[in-house]
Amino acid sequence: MRETSVMALDVVGFSKLMGNNPEITLETLSARRKIIHDIISLYEGRVFNEAGDSIVSEFPSNEAAARSAIDIQTEMSRLNMGSVAERKMLFRAGINYGNVMDSEGNVFGDTVNVAARLEAASSPEGVYISEIAHRSLGPEIAEKFVYLGALSLKNISTDVEVYVWTPGHQTGRYGSSDTIRVTEANTIPGSLAVLELKNLSSNEEQQYFCEGVSEELINTLSRYKSLRVTSSNASFAFSDKKYSPREIGAALSVKYVLSGNVRSGGNRVRIGIKLDNAETNQTIWSEKFESSKEELWDLEENLASSVAYQIVGQVEADEIRSAANKPPENAGAYDLVLKGLKHHRNAGVSFEDAKKATSLFNKALELDPNYPRALAWSVCSTSWLASWDPKSVPENWLDAGIKKIEKALEIDPDDAESNRIMGSIQRSKGNFEVSIAHHKHAAELCPSDLYISSKLCEVLMYDGRLEEAQAELSRAKEINPTGSDLLYEIEGILKFWQDDYVASRQLLGKVKMPSPVASVFMAAAEFYSGDKEASNQRVESIEREFGLTVQKLFAGESYRLETMKAKIAPIFPIRQVA
Repeated sequence: MRETSVMALDVVGFSKLMGNNPEITLETLSARRKIIHDIISLYEGRVFNEAGDSIVSEFPSNEAAARSAIDIQTEMSRLNMGSVAERKMLFRAGINYGNVMDSEGNVFGDTVNVAARLEAASSPEGVYISEIAHRSLGPEIAEKFVYLGALSLKNISTDVEVYVWTPGHQTGRYGSSDTIRVTEANTIPGSLAVLELKNLSSNEEQQYFCEGVSEELINTLSRYKSLRVTSSNASFAFSDKKYSPREIGAALSVKYVLSGNVRSGGNRVRIGIKLDNAETNQTIWSEKFESSKEELWDLEENLASSVAYQIVGQVEADEIRSAANKPPENAGAYDLVLKGLKHHRNAGVSFEDAKKATSLFNKALELDPNYPRALAWSVCSTSWLASWDPKSVPENWLDAGIKKIEKALEIDPDDAESNRIMGSIQRSKGNFEVSIAHHKHAAELCPSDLYISSKLCEVLMYDGRLEEAQAELSRAKEINPTGSDLLYEIEGILKFWQDDYVASRQLLGKVKMPSPVASVFMAAAEFYSGDKEASNQRVESIEREFGLTVQKLFAGESYRLETMKAKIAPIFPIRQVA
């Protein structure tokens, strides 16, 4: 007998995957297994059983097992985000610690059995760890897990106390930035960072409300021409940490920091706000606002105008970029949209979140069929759902989605999300001028939205307008002076087109969760900087991990100029994969 830490992994819905497409499923499992083995080895683990689609391993410590499990699930999320539907593969994980017996290279005992039962009980993409394993974790990794309670596991005689880790990382649009400034930006008089409002409600599920109201407050404040409001990607990174206003101001190049809290109960909403001068570290204004949920839209407008007045004084009508978005006719529809956005933030890495987000947005439309924001988010979330499982959405979902966006723009031409989505639709049709006009309008309406800015940069690059893309990128870096995957990827790709391959490699190398396209451009930058061996190895890795040729991956990009398309061609291998 000896003691060890055991981790059990298993594919979610493997039988269904095999039934739908056995060849691609086995090919994908083989590629994923290699990656999982590499991560396990990195933490000095040993795989001792691989029956069917399971992978059972042991580690020298619970810390190593937990870190390995989190890294594996994070890497699987990255691969799923960039894979076509039939190559997405979710895993469950369970960890336990205790006595085991060895026999012919295998490991046996209740410790292994409990790990396997924890894995079976865990949520897709999550990690369950027993209390006995969790108690020896270091504080940094321990706090990533949340206590779930005592679970009754199949064929296990006593209940097991369990902690759970779920994917908290958000990628793409909602990926948080770092907290160290990497770009110099002038601190102008009207510069402002808005931290995520804290939830004072007793119900933790009300967190979605705080996140949604915080985002809406940033969007509303950014309409004031005299203010430069930092993106939520950057400012929210400081919300849960103990930074002084002066530290936040220095990192984000802002003069003011807005923070506060929200208490939501029944039909009432109370918001407490304070405005700090980041240069003096002093609170210069605080106020409390209260309204019914039906009047929340007006409350946000009043709050934003009050903040603007404190910073720049009286604001005239012509100093506001656009009128307020059309408010929902039904307060319940707005609440459902905020709930949907909570799940939509992870829709790219979580099938379950994609399903929940789409359902909530569609319920909002049932309450208010003419709510532009709900129309836009419904289309956006459905596209994520289709990427996970095309059979989960109607065959005509795209045509229906275009009609929804057209309806939204007819109701409110100044809805930023609808303009962004219409810009993407027009780009896919090759209508670059119309596409760019919609993307520019979206960026004008929401100048503090980093994702909308990145999409404008992207379509400008697609059309070969590199100087305009550089100008928009420079503006984006002012609202997000701390690094983020979104900015690193866009700037890395732009540097490639500007023939600065060294800078391109440096920037793309900073991306924590690189998309397949980012990896393609990294391979291209390696090729043109003379490192052809590294480029070839990366191309092989991309095609093995995603089951697609780089040629097919790049074909999904909408570059208009033949000269730009030809520049990527040298990295395409002669052989063909799927």
